Amino acid sequence: GSGYPKILQLAQLIIIQDSLKLTVEELASVVYQLPQKPLIDNGKSFAGRIFNLEKISDASIPDKTPFLLAGLGITEAELLILLDLLSIDLAQPITIDVLSRFYRHARVARALKMNIEDFDNALLLVFNGQPLNKLEDIEKLIEFSYWLKKSPLKISELVFILRGLETTSHKYKIDLRTISEKVLEIQKQESIENEIIEVRRISKKEN
Repeated sequence: GSGYPKILQLAQLIIIQDSLKLTVEELASVVYQLPQKPLIDNGKSFAGRIFNLEKISDASIPDKTPFLLAGLGITEAELLILLDLLSIDLAQPITIDVLSRFYRHARVARALKMNIEDFDNALLLVFNGQPLNKLEDIEKLIEFSYWLKKSPLKISELVFILRGLETTSHKYKIDLRTISEKVLEIQKQESIENEIIEVRRISKKEN
């Protein structure tokens, strides 16, 4: 019936909430938008508790960076990564939609225990660098994170092998000898081909 797709979507939401250990308000923010109505009378909305909305909307304050960093719990370098990933221009008004997109990616990264650089590289491997746009994207990234926990390779090493890119956190630390040692380590457990095939399978799944 017409309710069947809604039941499936509800199941997806429950799985995402359980996997990422999110509250109801956090889940709503991750899959839709930061709630702007308080759950209780005379209370603050979730958006207002996360961000200083008054300061962010104040046109007399030119630099909103400190308020974004405080709300997202990230560094300025990590904010720059998100700005590039989400194609956001801070010279433009910062709307609730912009804040929601920031929050979605920062909160999912934290739930998956990834710093923003590793999270950005995970998106590069799984979605060719595209941001999270739908429930299926979040599910696929969760699946990738589960696989990653069992792999002897780190995200920075996967990006180096598959894309030939160095990461900031591991710049100059990754060389061919390091990778060769990792490859030998993997071959003792399972072939490197299976490792790479699995990453590509996750990235192509449902595309």
